[in-house]
Amino acid sequence: MAAETRELRLKINAAAAKSRAKEFNGAIKFITAAVQELDRAADGAFTKLDTSPKLDVSGIKKAMREVKNTAKATARSKIF
Repeated sequence: MAAETRELRLKINAAAAKSRAKEFNGAIKFITAAVQELDRAADGAFTKLDTSPKLDVSGIKKAMREVKNTAKATARSKIF
């Protein structure tokens, strides 16, 4: 089977794309400045936030250990 080559022609208005990109970048700068101002007003509360998640996975570990032990016991019982 021979490979086929297809062509796709797009009409993109580069001026409009540039304009929207500038608008987007301006919005990001505005949001960044607003958050920095809020952080200053809140005495650095945003920068002091601990964003690392703390999850208790001990139950999952215990369950996985039981699954592995059960699988080993089952495998041993089939051998004999």
